[in-house]
Amino acid sequence: MRAAASGVLFAAEVFPHVPPDLQSCARRTLHAAAKWFIAEPHADTHAWFYAIEGLLSCPRDKESSSVLPRIAMEFRLLIADAQRQGQLSETRGARGRQRLDVVAQAVRAGQLLRPRWSENGPELAFVSKMTRVLVRHIGDTGTLPFDPCAKELQFNAWSAMFAEQALDLVERREHRAVHADGNPCIV
Repeated sequence: MRAAASGVLFAAEVFPHVPPDLQSCARRTLHAAAKWFIAEPHADTHAWFYAIEGLLSCPRDKESSSVLPRIAMEFRLLIADAQRQGQLSETRGARGRQRLDVVAQAVRAGQLLRPRWSENGPELAFVSKMTRVLVRHIGDTGTLPFDPCAKELQFNAWSAMFAEQALDLVERREHRAVHADGNPCIV
């Protein structure tokens, strides 16, 4: 919902005929999402990252940017939880599958939050580790399994797409390309 609302607002900046009522609805949804993120953060890591990414995708929105300190703090808590469990699980606070779509979301969000962290902090080390997890599991043909520890690997277009976007953000950051001023267009 948050990502969709931020997508509508981004589209309104680019396309001239996005109805004002739709823009208003998207803005109200995004503002409500910011409040929900603080009051009732998701335990499902995938949904939790979607919430973060939706808010980070609207850097010029006052309500979204006001939540940035809380997002950074929650991300640090997620890192601590992942370190205790030995992996980033699909459910916060519980041991579960290590879904590579979620790992890619962690890298995407981490790259967008990067300006808020010190260069030697645990956040960047975590994002680097998650980046290595993604790269390690990319197959010779570019495939990426949904859960790399499953008995029968299932390959998933969403996991591959999320990973491509995450690795693109890493690559841009390494070459000092600026993306923080605009919408990263992540889905």
